[in-house]
Amino acid sequence: MEKPTILFLTNSELGQASISLAVAHEFLTRPSYTVHIASFANLEPAVDALNARAKTLASATTTATFHPISGPCMKDAFPGDTESIDYFNFHPIGFWGARRQVTNLVSTTLIPWDGPQYVAIYNDCVQIIKKTQPVIVVLDPFFYVAVDACRMLHWPYVALSPNTVKDIVPQPKLASLWKYPALFSGYAYPMPWRLVPFNIYLTVKVGWALMKSKQSKELKEYRNTHGLMGPNPSVNISPGDKIPFLLPTRPETDFPCFIPDNFTLCGPIVRPCNPISEECPELAAWLLLRPTVLVNMGSHVKYNPAQERQFAEGFRMLMDRRKDIQILWKLQRTGEKVEPTALDSLRPAIEQGRVRIESWLAVDPICVLLSGQVQCMVHHGGANSYHEAVRAGVPQVVLPLWFDTYDFAHRAEFCGIGVWGSRQSAPAVQSGELGRALIRVLASDESLAMAERARRVAAQLGKEGRVVACEKIIDLIQEKK
Repeated sequence: MEKPTILFLTNSELGQASISLAVAHEFLTRPSYTVHIASFANLEPAVDALNARAKTLASATTTATFHPISGPCMKDAFPGDTESIDYFNFHPIGFWGARRQVTNLVSTTLIPWDGPQYVAIYNDCVQIIKKTQPVIVVLDPFFYVAVDACRMLHWPYVALSPNTVKDIVPQPKLASLWKYPALFSGYAYPMPWRLVPFNIYLTVKVGWALMKSKQSKELKEYRNTHGLMGPNPSVNISPGDKIPFLLPTRPETDFPCFIPDNFTLCGPIVRPCNPISEECPELAAWLLLRPTVLVNMGSHVKYNPAQERQFAEGFRMLMDRRKDIQILWKLQRTGEKVEPTALDSLRPAIEQGRVRIESWLAVDPICVLLSGQVQCMVHHGGANSYHEAVRAGVPQVVLPLWFDTYDFAHRAEFCGIGVWGSRQSAPAVQSGELGRALIRVLASDESLAMAERARRVAAQLGKEGRVVACEKIIDLIQEKK
């Protein structure tokens, strides 16, 4: 009897693909399943690493088969040069800033492909599904082409997303309009009543931009003329939609929301790792020297000299207050030329080995976080970064830069596990505000309570989120028999 096949269909950007790789690992540890992963070519090295890790961590006897999808990945399909984007000036927040940017950014960001690209990618997805004959497809719901393919083929699928309930589920009593912050806005939760009219306007404008933008209209027409009938797919579910959703969030780490029965809140879904002493002994030895702050602004963000200087001066404020602290800073620069004075405020600490700067971390961030040496993580508010810190029980300083990252800054504060470190300057970072946020987390009257709250939340998680997701998918397969 042939083993049942699980097919993962995902965007190739690690911000979206990471949780698919984590759940795929769990299926590789169960030899009764065959695992296939389809994405754009730049994800293939990560799949190779997944296979190697499954063998070393779990003695897996099977490997995941990678299927490349033709065409540009989401990042490459964006208009313009994404390498030159200044993420510290990506879009302003507040009503006027959000209003100006909604129309330009929503449609091109969420569905960046033009009609011919979209249909070519769709055809690849259809062929891969037909070829592999999976018992179920596990897809990234932001990979709209995959959603189209499964719906047109009437193929069973489950949505696996790094996002949160608020971003996907329309809330009762139109609460999505007046209770929760609009995309782009940076508004707080709970929502101040004085901002409700502005929030309603922005939320409606986002939906309108998705439906009525030139790009959306052209894509819908092209899809329809090529046999893909109906509106463009959307990550937002419709009333009565019973497609199963798996999310890495938990009630303890999110805003209070209505959660439909077809949603499973798995808890943080992170890729497994060996102890850091095995993954990178040299880095492990450095971490043991002092309590550490991990600074990781994600895979896309690059610093110009001005922002590099602001970060450095903010770190200096903390290090003057906490002489025992060291900093591991993943720093990617905008160009090859280094501004020699940008790090002047940290020069003595760098020479003493208290600040370690890497262009890329030698191990996954979760491996560093689980070392037990990290007392704070500074990050950009990406869903994976937020949930990795939650999983490790580490307080957070969030420096949001775009879209939903502002929500994660508010979540950290609402849940008592971190602070927004750039509230007055976002998306830019200002040294004084960053320094005060770090001191608040690590050297203030609030520090012990915040650290205890982060540890307590982590202790409540139970099973690894990737295991919960894997077991739920298996349950769904069994129900279909």
